[in-house]
Amino acid sequence: MLKIKKLLFAPLVLSALFIAALGIKPASFIFWYQPKPPEK
Repeated sequence: MLKIKKLLFAPLVLSALFIAALGIKPASFIFWYQPKPPEK
């Protein structure tokens, strides 16, 4: 049961962090998900 709960809980946490990153820190979120660093 504990393993099942963890498996179900992990995606919820990841999705919550995903939404929080988009809402609170879009700049840092974009930075982390860029394949290469931005050109200056």
